[in-house]
Amino acid sequence: VVRKRPLSGREAERGRRDVLDMQADAEGAWVIVHEPKTKVDLTAYIETHNFRFDGAFGEATTNRTLYAGSVAPLVSHLFAGRIATCFAYGATGAGKTHTMLGSPQEHGIYSLAANSIFERMEA
Repeated sequence: VVRKRPLSGREAERGRRDVLDMQADAEGAWVIVHEPKTKVDLTAYIETHNFRFDGAFGEATTNRTLYAGSVAPLVSHLFAGRIATCFAYGATGAGKTHTMLGSPQEHGIYSLAANSIFERMEA
């Protein structure tokens, strides 16, 4: 599963462009990267790369929506005696901390998972 973050204010101020598109179909999701390149003769062009994922979440996705669509099913696996792992990987500034820890305004994956686990234990 992949989550796209919005451009930061600093990136927008510097005139950076969003180079990712996301599309979904019955078999999963595609992330399309439009990479700006320059030929030897200095002609600009865009090279496109396609990547398939089980799921893709856009920049407007909340942590709760991401949790419900990708992590919540793992809680059921735990209570069925299975093992589940969830981790965030990406470059510095990619949004890992926001996704996993959240903020005072929006809970992260860790607290959402802990709440689900404790609710199941109390039921």
